Amino acid sequence: MTREELLHELEKRVGPLDEKARAAVDAALDLVSQQETPDATHMSETPTAGRQAVVFQGENPPFEEAARMSPEERQQALNELEERNRDWLQQKCQELGAGWLLVVDGQVMVHGATLDNYPTDEELLNLCQRTGKLPLLFIQDQLLAIEEATPWSPTVYSGDFYPTLSLRFRSRNTTAESMADFDTGAIEVYADWDWLSK
Repeated sequence: MTREELLHELEKRVGPLDEKARAAVDAALDLVSQQETPDATHMSETPTAGRQAVVFQGENPPFEEAARMSPEERQQALNELEERNRDWLQQKCQELGAGWLLVVDGQVMVHGATLDNYPTDEELLNLCQRTGKLPLLFIQDQLLAIEEATPWSPTVYSGDFYPTLSLRFRSRNTTAESMADFDTGAIEVYADWDWLSK
């Protein structure tokens, strides 16, 4: 269970928590986490069936420091952290049934199966301020693949399908919807100019 899920469950049982109560719960979880692992400040182990445990390596950049970095420097630091921990991240996604993770120093803070429940900017800022770190966002490749995220339509051949994407064109007064087919080799979508201009 992630911290966010734990807080949500706690609020269901005792009612809404203010920021001070949330901070107290976070501090208690940190203490428990440190007692469970000898070096919990930099590593988190993930046991796997029949294989050696994969360990999270490194730590996230401090939030204050990351705020002073250029966007390119921030991205490079997070990319390096992701590359060092790719196996760990993949295993966590598998364990949690997650399509994406937000990780701080080997602790999965928030996760989801789809991007529908991705945190808002305000929630992300609260996470950064609460942890003092810039979280690492890891997204499974399959989650962003159009073939996985869209409906499928049958072709004229038995057992053959292709992905489709619904499009909505909107003007001040009208809205028109259409379906774009991403059949083999279709890398562009064309819409009739006369239809669009109406």
